[in-house]
Amino acid sequence: MADPLWLHGQRWTVVGARGWIGAALVASLQRAGASVSARSHGDAPAGVAGHVVWCSGVAHGADGAPRPSFRAHVIAIEGWLDAPEIASFTYLSSTRLYDLCDSTNEDTDLILRHDAIYAMTKAAGEALVIAAAPGGRVVRLSNVYGSRPESPLFLNDVLRQAALGRRVRLHTSLDSAKDYVGLDETLEVLPRIALAGRERIYNLAAGRNTTNGEIVAALQHNDPTIELVVDADAPRRISPPVAVTRIQNEFGFAPRPLIDAIPDLYRDACAYFERAGRVPDSH
Repeated sequence: MADPLWLHGQRWTVVGARGWIGAALVASLQRAGASVSARSHGDAPAGVAGHVVWCSGVAHGADGAPRPSFRAHVIAIEGWLDAPEIASFTYLSSTRLYDLCDSTNEDTDLILRHDAIYAMTKAAGEALVIAAAPGGRVVRLSNVYGSRPESPLFLNDVLRQAALGRRVRLHTSLDSAKDYVGLDETLEVLPRIALAGRERIYNLAAGRNTTNGEIVAALQHNDPTIELVVDADAPRRISPPVAVTRIQNEFGFAPRPLIDAIPDLYRDACAYFERAGRVPDSH
């Protein structure tokens, strides 16, 4: 977490506080002594004050849910912009906006497909915040990881398979790769960007891709009983490496590599399912 002297007594409003990142941010700010209002994007903005962080979004299946995506990522923002006591407005976006781009620098011109609802709506939300929000800033997050044993996202699914079955089946190739950044590091730097960021857009990422093969190898190093199966026709999907020079230079951001966190994540998953009475399958 940022310097407690910065945060103690500060007023914050977290929109999307029921989501994983939003709820974690509320708890983190409160531990640092900040006054935090936890809100949903559908709430009336009355009483909004201080530093607003917009965490609200459609996390899964956005391309098949265009109307909820436009509401959460763009339309709902408009009603919050005129609140009289906003000190800053930080919008959480995604590095997925770079999927078709030649560069992942924050100032690159984005290339978006008209039917890519998630990317299109996030880009529209960014534009609105930068153009109209007081102290508007955008943070493009890569794949944020942490202990989420029931999450359907790729990394969590791999950990769950390993914990429950000691067997991992991959539907994408071993050399498929993307950027992962830890939740704790994300929560530490977000308030610093909101309070003192000199730029309007930041990539919040590790700056390095991790392959599926590296993840499974780290699991097998930790537990040699884990077996691996890869679909015969598994596609190769590699996200463009994310540029992180801006956040490194301004905030000294140096996140822990995902591979170093795998033992802890695997232990957490095993403990979670053991507490839930779900024992490993035999195979």
